[in-house]
Amino acid sequence: MSSISTLLFTYNCGQTLQPVAPLRSAITAAIAAPTAKAAPSLIFLSLEELAPIHEVFYFEKLHKYLKPFFEAVTTLELAPYKIVSSISSGLTAGVLFIKTAAEGEDQLIASDVRTSAVSFGALSMGLKGAAAIRVTISVVDEEAPASESSKTPLPTAPVSFKSLPPPTPTKFKGVSLTFVAAHLAANEGLKAKRDQNFVDTARKLAFFPPVNPGDEYVVASVVDEQRDRDFLYKDDTHVFFCGDLNYRVQIPAAPVATPAAAKDAPKWTAPESGSFVESWLPHDELTDSLTNKTAFWGFKEAPITFDPTYKYTGSGESRAYTTKRVPSWCDRVLYLDVFEKNKVSIKKYASLPSLTTSDHSPVYALATVPIDAAPGPLPTEFVDLLAEKSIAATTTETTDDFVPEAEEAEEPQESDELVAAKNKRMKTLYAVVSDQVSAQNDHLHSRKAGRIRKAEWYFGLSLYLLFTRAGNVTLVSSIVALIAVYLYLYSLLSAFVEKNKDTSILALIFGADRVRPRRRRGQVVPTSVPTSVPT
Repeated sequence: MSSISTLLFTYNCGQTLQPVAPLRSAITAAIAAPTAKAAPSLIFLSLEELAPIHEVFYFEKLHKYLKPFFEAVTTLELAPYKIVSSISSGLTAGVLFIKTAAEGEDQLIASDVRTSAVSFGALSMGLKGAAAIRVTISVVDEEAPASESSKTPLPTAPVSFKSLPPPTPTKFKGVSLTFVAAHLAANEGLKAKRDQNFVDTARKLAFFPPVNPGDEYVVASVVDEQRDRDFLYKDDTHVFFCGDLNYRVQIPAAPVATPAAAKDAPKWTAPESGSFVESWLPHDELTDSLTNKTAFWGFKEAPITFDPTYKYTGSGESRAYTTKRVPSWCDRVLYLDVFEKNKVSIKKYASLPSLTTSDHSPVYALATVPIDAAPGPLPTEFVDLLAEKSIAATTTETTDDFVPEAEEAEEPQESDELVAAKNKRMKTLYAVVSDQVSAQNDHLHSRKAGRIRKAEWYFGLSLYLLFTRAGNVTLVSSIVALIAVYLYLYSLLSAFVEKNKDTSILALIFGADRVRPRRRRGQVVPTSVPTSVPT
């Protein structure tokens, strides 16, 4: 086996519980494309707005909304699949599946599974964010006997992979793959913010070794001492970046007669000549970011041949683009393309408008990944470019110990100018790594201390009470009950005060028969008037 086929599938679920049957049909249509010779070895799902906010942040029912996707993939008729790992960041989740080899096929092994997540948006709670999985996919060497690790069954649900032993290197060959599911800042006119979301993702994602369940938010500085940390960019590692990236189409607004008419006027009109791709794609923000290198450095996208995937309204035959938003290619699949050899190739890149359970259409890509050899190190010029953007990469220079300038100068094969340039470059890279680790610490500490978790809980509760029918009933009932209790207690207190308005507090406490009446300043004590003349 020299290469493996991978399905990259991204879908914004619109905070709706998805039915299994339409999902299975859509994924089947993707992997049964004419360009697919066989079922892909790997399936990666990038899921955005997976559930209502209160269900994730307050009730913590994310697995309930992931379950239809688990069932849809693991029950495919084309081939059997098992879950490798899943990771979520708030409403965004990534799930990786691997195909179970049939008789006569090469057996693939998933090892060294690592996950990482980063949140951004309001209070960095997880309304938007990125969730990533890094895994080494290996194929059993037919000439060597299978080790016990190759017989380890894959889990049928997301679990910690600390118990999964890595394969023996001498009996396996494979490649490292990274899958990122992301949901960037929404709304039109925020291209710079979306670019910054990618920078935050590239700076804060860090793939540490698997930890015990419950210790996911381990202090980064402690693990960093083991020097076993990987960043998003890494030597010999292919990276796929999928999700609702929310980049919009910036077309000129249609002229309106009066400001009053602008409120009800549609924001766009269909292209008079040609298709959306021909007329609108040159105005796409992500295309501009890739061309002008304002974000997604080193990433590439296959040619777009499908219509915009957002925003739809209605369902069935009445489904159409809404006139209140400019249709845009929000859902995208990118891949890292900086290696000189063993490159990734995209065989199919399309959308699935037949799946109408959201206001988005899913997008998928069928990629072929070489597995017989690693792609090699990141180019030096590219690593320098990342350093200028304060983004670190996992390379030989960033993992080896720093060599002092005096020791470097003793090497006769290097000139003084080369030594000085190398030391300057390494110092810059180490400064970037230090800043990036600090950013990771800030993110992990805020999670570990519970500040973000508490904000998520209160935010989810507020949305549940204000914007759901059950929450409305609960909120109104609670308010009515509090008012009733208040009025009842107020009536009791008013009656008590009225009855004892001439009695002092001490008399109420100790009893009127044990306390002499209190005389207030300026108070005149009435005296009895005699009714007869004394004799």
